[in-house]
Amino acid sequence: MYRRLHILLFFLCALSISAQVHRVNRDGSNAALYDDGDSYIIDSQNGTIIDGAGNRTTWGRDTTRFKNKKNIPIGQFQWVLEPRLGTVIDAENNDTVVHDFYKWNDTNGFAGEYNYLANIGSPRLNRLYFNRDNTSDEFLFLQPLSFFRGSLADFRFTNTKSPITNLAYHSCGNRQTGEDRIRGYFASNINKLAGFGFKIDYSYGVGYYYGQPNSMFGSTFFGYYRGERYNIHAYIGINHMKMGENGGIEDDRYIEDPLSFGQSYSPGNIPTMLDQTWNRNHEQHFYLTHRYNLGYNRILEVPDSLKPTPPSEAALLSDLPDSIQTVLRGDTLARRLAVDSLMQAWNDAQLVPKEFIPVTSLIHTLDVSTLKHEYLSHSTTKNYYTNNFYGDGNKMS
Repeated sequence: MYRRLHILLFFLCALSISAQVHRVNRDGSNAALYDDGDSYIIDSQNGTIIDGAGNRTTWGRDTTRFKNKKNIPIGQFQWVLEPRLGTVIDAENNDTVVHDFYKWNDTNGFAGEYNYLANIGSPRLNRLYFNRDNTSDEFLFLQPLSFFRGSLADFRFTNTKSPITNLAYHSCGNRQTGEDRIRGYFASNINKLAGFGFKIDYSYGVGYYYGQPNSMFGSTFFGYYRGERYNIHAYIGINHMKMGENGGIEDDRYIEDPLSFGQSYSPGNIPTMLDQTWNRNHEQHFYLTHRYNLGYNRILEVPDSLKPTPPSEAALLSDLPDSIQTVLRGDTLARRLAVDSLMQAWNDAQLVPKEFIPVTSLIHTLDVSTLKHEYLSHSTTKNYYTNNFYGDGNKMS
């Protein structure tokens, strides 16, 4: 008797389990996780489950996969400043995939128009005289370093709907002659009118000849606020540039006639005029410009199709208390006066689109730079310098 009872209970449990997992979608996932007694059918078109009321259910599917997914706004625009008055000049937006990306790290220039010392970041000079950049003020030592050092006039401020980060890495060569450069740009907005960001740049090159390593680090921080009447831009640029100096090779025959020395030399082993000699440049640039615009507001013409539709008399009077509405029904003059008053209040509440037209501006600009140049020489070939104004050339610092 007990054996038959156990078999019956096992059979009932098997039927219950079968009722729970037997319903499946077309893709093989479970259509129901339990049987509540209601009738469910499978849609033959797409395999979804429809209950007795005609509602689609999500049994057997992961409904939390996109629950926390948010739409991230995408969009940005950039501009540069005219340094003297801080005038905003629209610029073409940077893209994350730059055309001819590899050329951005070529000290020789996009078209090979520069002469330089064959190492990344080394001093360079444009072969085309009229294309030479002389915007480094009057500090002579910074003019040949245009490859790494960026000027305020070329820096791009960014207004973005979502925070953006752009990283770029360049690498070439081996451990003896390798070159590496990494750059990072970040920008974010506080609101639609204000934002901030920074740029980090690091470059290092060993060089192909002895005594030619370059190490450069630059950082830039910026912030802005652009309203209709008041604008302000702040910029801080800091650059530390260190370069090795070898003074050139001791004898041109190492290149022109290497066999005359009886042995071969690799570029890194050719004797040079200078040893343990460094050229360092340190730059700090602080810039602040702000202006207040004076002008007037001009009313914009709006097409009739975009203008709001005035409410009817019934709609205007519907917000009044019932006691007042009862009085106005019997007094035509009072009703007309009330409607005119409510219509005037509705018109006053409408926002008239206006455009601010600046006529003149009050501008204040602060531009401060700290520039430092160091030349360190610990070992110099005898009679290398024409004049030793500071004594022995091997003791210059």
